[in-house]
Amino acid sequence: MDRRCKASCETIEKSLEGTWDTVHLFELRQSYDLYKCIHTQIADCEAEIDRLLGSYTDVCGTDMQNYSPTNKRVARKDAISFDAEKHAFSMWGVNVMSVPGMSLGALAVLMRELGNGFAEKFTFAKSFCKWCNLVPNNKISGGKLLSSKVPKQKNRVGQVFRLYVQIP
Repeated sequence: MDRRCKASCETIEKSLEGTWDTVHLFELRQSYDLYKCIHTQIADCEAEIDRLLGSYTDVCGTDMQNYSPTNKRVARKDAISFDAEKHAFSMWGVNVMSVPGMSLGALAVLMRELGNGFAEKFTFAKSFCKWCNLVPNNKISGGKLLSSKVPKQKNRVGQVFRLYVQIP
């Protein structure tokens, strides 16, 4: 029983008594079976992701002696079941979870979108920030700033960085 429920167990049991339509009970049973099936499929997908990340990060060859987990775990019903923090450290050599406000969901987005070796693809940090859509597109003519809008393109990495810049 949920701790937020103010009714007693007897009251709840008494309210469940009555005549139940067999069609509704069938729909409820089907929905519950589907719920269990989807959760087992999600667990299978997460196990496969963990296996693939393990084989992918073995290729990177990062020294795991400097790894120290941050123990940022939030009890959520949709939390990731594998150790994304360890896989991210072995991919990049840096513990990204030590950044204030970083969550496992945001880390999963960064791992998915950036992959391994993204730093070699950008010659400067300025190029990476431009790709992330974090810098304004300054239009200057004759030394005068005409416009400094940020382009309206969606970039998930930029969205993650924008979200966590706001956290103190």
